[in-house]
Amino acid sequence: MNKKINYSETPRVLHLVPGFQFGGIESLLMSMYRGLDKQKIQFDFMVDTLDTLPEFDEIRKAGGRVFQMGRYLDSPINYQRKLNKILREHSQDYIALHSHTVIRALPVLWAAKRYNIHQRILHSHTDNLDGSRSAPIAPFIAKITTLLATDYLACSKKAGQLFFKDKNYKVFSNAIRTQHFLFNETDREEIRKHLGVDTDALIVGHTGRFTYEKNHEFLIEVFANLHEMRSDARLILVGSGPLESDIQALATKLGLNEVVFFVGLQSDVAPYLSAMDVFFLPSYFEGFCISLLEAQANGLPSLASNVIPEEVKLTSSIVTCNSSANARVYATSLLKLYEQGRADSSINISQIQQAGYDSDLQQNNILAMYKKI
Repeated sequence: MNKKINYSETPRVLHLVPGFQFGGIESLLMSMYRGLDKQKIQFDFMVDTLDTLPEFDEIRKAGGRVFQMGRYLDSPINYQRKLNKILREHSQDYIALHSHTVIRALPVLWAAKRYNIHQRILHSHTDNLDGSRSAPIAPFIAKITTLLATDYLACSKKAGQLFFKDKNYKVFSNAIRTQHFLFNETDREEIRKHLGVDTDALIVGHTGRFTYEKNHEFLIEVFANLHEMRSDARLILVGSGPLESDIQALATKLGLNEVVFFVGLQSDVAPYLSAMDVFFLPSYFEGFCISLLEAQANGLPSLASNVIPEEVKLTSSIVTCNSSANARVYATSLLKLYEQGRADSSINISQIQQAGYDSDLQQNNILAMYKKI
C-alpha cells in the first residue's frame, strides 16, 4: 500500500482521464509524467477503466496513485460514493484537479469543489463533437461544468472556442519527449521482419483510436487505391477502439487482409513509426493531434486532411489535402510523399523543440503552471 503523501511534502495534481485508452491525451500525460521531478510534484490519475494496464503499474511504482472508478453511467451512486471517499481521504494532498474531459467532468468537479480543491482545471482536447453520442446535450452540460472550474485550457484555439467562448482560456502546448521518437534503423528492420514485410516495401502507417473522427473507413479506401498503384504497398494501423472490428471486416471485404496489419494498442509507437515510410491521417476533425507531432519527430512525411490545426504544422514534413478530395487524389499524394522520402529526424526534432513542444524542456514550468495558470 502506498504511503499517504501530505500536501506540504509533495504537491500533487489529480488528473481525470476517464477512458485511458492510450490515445493522444494519454500519450501527452505519460510524456509529462515520465519527465517529472517527483520530489517537486506528483501526479495521480482517476480513470473509469477497470482494466490492468502496464502504464498503471509504471505510475504506481513511481509513487503516483491510479483510482480505477468504473464507468459512471454503470452505477452513478456507487461512483459518487467511491469518489467522495477518495476525496475525503486525499483532497488535502492536491493543489489542483485537472480534468481532460469537459462533458464527463461534472460529478468530479462538483466533488472537488465540495472538498476544497481550489484549482479546478477544465482542458478541452477536441474542437468538434461530430459523431459523439453526447453531442446533442454537450452544450448544456458544458455550460454547467464550466461554472465549477476555475481555469481553462485548450489544445488549440478552435478547441478553446468550442467550450470556452466567453472564458479566459489558455492554449496549452501539447508536448512529447522528442528524442524518444528519433528515427531508428534497427527498429525499422525489426518491426518489418516481425511483420514479414520486405525492407524495400512501401509502408503507410497510422496511429490512433478506431473512432469516428479518425475516418478509418476512408483510410482503407485510399490505401486500396494506393495498393492498385503499388502492389508492394502495406498498411500498419496502430491502436484499438470501438470501430476496429468494422475496419477489419472492410479490409477483408476489399481483399486487403494480407497487406493491412492491425497491430493493436501499443504503449510505445516509436518503433512502428521508424518502420513506416509515410504517415496518413485523414481525420474528420482533430483537437491538436499528438500523433502528427510524433510522426514529425521521426522524420516521417505525413499526409493529413486539411482539418488539422495550424499549431501542429511545425515542420515541412506535413502536407495537407482537401478533406473533400477523393480517394485517388489522396493515394497519389501518398505516393508522391513516399518518393520525396523521409526528412532528417534530428532536424525536425530541433524545430519542434524550438517551437516549445518538447515535454522534457517544459518540466520547469509545470509546477508553476499548476500554482498559477
